[in-house]
Amino acid sequence: MLSTEEIGYVGIGLYGALFLISLERIYVHFIPYRPPWYSTRKLFHIFISIYALLQSISYICFARGSSNFTKAAYTCHLLSIFAEVVAFSLIATLWSKYLISVNNAKNLIVPLLVGIDSIFLIY
Repeated sequence: MLSTEEIGYVGIGLYGALFLISLERIYVHFIPYRPPWYSTRKLFHIFISIYALLQSISYICFARGSSNFTKAAYTCHLLSIFAEVVAFSLIATLWSKYLISVNNAKNLIVPLLVGIDSIFLIY
């Protein structure tokens, strides 16, 4: 059984690695710059990097030896889950553009996912 410090170090390491990988993917998408900056793939990698960064920050309290979340770490954890949900909503949007027409995806799927993500953030 791992101690809380070991859990913290493993969490920081795993999410730190995910953060670095997502930064590399952001670099690939932005260098050389191809407009628009808000394309679905670019936004997906941005939200995944936010997710990984906030999760690594939330594991700091475990690495310091605390056996439970502090308020700041728990806030980072909840915001990171929101970023993850938004990232996978972007993937659903990308898939819907290929499965149904782009206009139907913009008119049906995008408002639905924005509504669900907004309800999740308010909750």
